[in-house]
Amino acid sequence: GEIARTTGQLRLFAEVVREGGWTGARLDRPDPRRTPLPKPDLRQRRIPLGPVAVFAASNFPLAFSVAGGDTASALAAGAPVVVKAHPSHPGTAELVGRAVRAAV
Repeated sequence: GEIARTTGQLRLFAEVVREGGWTGARLDRPDPRRTPLPKPDLRQRRIPLGPVAVFAASNFPLAFSVAGGDTASALAAGAPVVVKAHPSHPGTAELVGRAVRAAV
């Protein structure tokens, strides 16, 4: 069940990244004839602010750990991820982390 949930989350966020709507891109075209002042060319979009820290859970080492929803959503937003593996499953965290790195 954990693998299906985790891969489902990753697929969902990959779809969101490909679609591109998450950026909230907005273009307001300039209008030099507007009075009393010309309307400027305004462009807006969402950008990631920085790294996301993920603290792996002791239970569900796949669904709520290295490749869980927090990691998937951070990567989908373009943010780097730093994961603190739980001491109960360091080997699983390393294997999953390598798989995520290879996929990215």
